[in-house]
Amino acid sequence: MPCAASVTSVPNPAYHRINPGYASVILVKTLGDSWYNSLQMVLKKRLSHGLEFQSAYTWSKSLDTTQGQLYFADCTDQAELEGTSPLNSRIDKGPSCFDLRHNWHLNLLYHIPNISSDRLPAKFLRGWWVGNIVTARTGFPFTPLVSVGRSNNAIFAGQGTTGIVDRPNVGTDTTSTTFCSGRPSAPGAPCPTGAVTYQFIPFDKDKVITGDPNGWFNPLMFRLAPTGFQGNAGRGILRGPGLSTWDLSLNKDTALPFLGESTKLQFRAEIFNLLNHANFSIPASIGRVFVGTLTDPAGASEAPISNVGKITTTATSSRQIQLALKVIF
Repeated sequence: MPCAASVTSVPNPAYHRINPGYASVILVKTLGDSWYNSLQMVLKKRLSHGLEFQSAYTWSKSLDTTQGQLYFADCTDQAELEGTSPLNSRIDKGPSCFDLRHNWHLNLLYHIPNISSDRLPAKFLRGWWVGNIVTARTGFPFTPLVSVGRSNNAIFAGQGTTGIVDRPNVGTDTTSTTFCSGRPSAPGAPCPTGAVTYQFIPFDKDKVITGDPNGWFNPLMFRLAPTGFQGNAGRGILRGPGLSTWDLSLNKDTALPFLGESTKLQFRAEIFNLLNHANFSIPASIGRVFVGTLTDPAGASEAPISNVGKITTTATSSRQIQLALKVIF
C-alpha cells in the first residue's frame, strides 16, 4: 500500500476558516504581481535583388500571481480558474497563462527575376513571386489538478462543482500499487480480472512531459495530498505542445495595359501549413490527474484518471490550399 502523502505538503492556510459561518468564499481583488524578462532580436533585409525579409525571435519568461480580478479569470482555457489561497497569493506564483519561452517568426518575399523577351513562353514566366510566413514556438504552461476541492479551503464551495479544483503533490516515492476498479486492493486480497498495477516514481521536471499525444505527461509522478492540505505541485509546471507552421503563397502578376497603366491580373496559390505538421492542443482533460474522492482522507491511494494527458484535438488545421484570381487597379 502507498504511503499517506508527500511529507512536503503544507497545511492549507484557509482550512480553518476566518468566519465558520461562511459556506464559501469568493475573492474579488484588484491586485497582483507580475515579472517579465526577455531577450528580443529582430533581423530585417530591405528589398534588393527581389528579396526582402524580417525575422523576429523572443526568449522570455513571464511570471505572475494569477491574472484577473474574479474567479474564472486565470487561464480559463486551461481549467486553472483561480488561485488556491486568498490569504497568500505568492503560493500561486508561476508562469503566466501566455508565457512562451521561445517564439520565432519569419516573413519573406522573393520576386523571381523576369525574362527579357516578348515571346509567349517568356510572358508566362514573368511576374512570379513567392511569399513565406514561418512560425515556431514552444508550448503554453498548464497546471496539474485534482477534480475536487480536497483541501476544503472554502473557495467557491457554494458555487457548484465548476471551478472547485485543487492540486496534487509532486511524487517522491516509488510505490508499486495494484488497483482493483480504481481502488487499491486490500493486503492479501485477490484482484478481479483486469486489475492494473501502477509504478509511481519521483517527480522529474525534465521527464514529466513525455511528448506522446496519447499521454502527454506522466501522471505517475504525482500523488494526492491528504484532505485539508494543499498539494505542493506548482502552478504552471507542465508545458503543452509547441507549434510550428509554414505558410506559402505562389503569385503571378500579369499587366493589363488595355484596362489602365497600373491594372494587372493576379493569380494566387496559397498553401497553409505546407508541411502538414500536426500541431497538438493541450490534453483534453487539461492537467487533471486524479478525481480526488473525499472518502479517502489519507490520499495517495487513487489511480490516475483514465486517459489522463491524452490529446484529442489540434491547434491548427491540416494542410489547406486555396486559389484566387483577381484584377488589381
